[in-house]
Amino acid sequence: MSDTPPTSKPTSKPMHKKRYVNGVMTPQGHVSFPHLVSPDTEGPYAKKKYHLTLIMDPKDIGKLKEAAEACAKMAFPKLDLKDVKLPFKDGSRQDGKKGGEKYAGKVYITIKSNNQPTAVDAALKPIECRQIHAGCIVRCRVAACSYLGTKTVVSESTGQEYEKEMPGVSFFFDAGFPDNPKAVVQKVAEGEHWGGTNEGEDFGDESEPNRFDQAAQNVTVVEDCDI
Repeated sequence: MSDTPPTSKPTSKPMHKKRYVNGVMTPQGHVSFPHLVSPDTEGPYAKKKYHLTLIMDPKDIGKLKEAAEACAKMAFPKLDLKDVKLPFKDGSRQDGKKGGEKYAGKVYITIKSNNQPTAVDAALKPIECRQIHAGCIVRCRVAACSYLGTKTVVSESTGQEYEKEMPGVSFFFDAGFPDNPKAVVQKVAEGEHWGGTNEGEDFGDESEPNRFDQAAQNVTVVEDCDI
């Protein structure tokens, strides 16, 4: 992308017609920083949404990567993929931070929603969102959604500060679609407790066949996105 600043500074957010790829199932991963009971509204970095961080093995993210790249190509057909910010973060970014060892050798994503997600256990029995604690093992049904943000940068060629458009793709819980009006999170296993409570939980028989796979058999590509 060009480092040349625009001739005039934009006065509003850039226009962007969002695109998404929905019906994608994540691999199993460990939960970190879950905010599923209520939106994250406190602190300077609050997203004001329901969300969780999912920590995964890099070798398991093939389908997620395909969905994110397909969304990027559909939303930004004139850009090279390297110029689009994809939602995958290297676990090494957490080196030296509290709890950073849990990210070692992993890839993580943040999954968000404006609506509270629903949750099920390994046997597909409904559970409360408070039972999705940091350290448990889940997988989620998600949608890759494009966005176009801005960032204040300084031009290397002129030294001039300007607002640079930042195209990207995020993952949202697959909410608001006719076949799944609310987001779905499946708690596959209890895992370790990194924090939170564990009161009154009933996780069913985790050895039962996992019928949740049926929801991931069909991936739909849709052009318009309003999540």
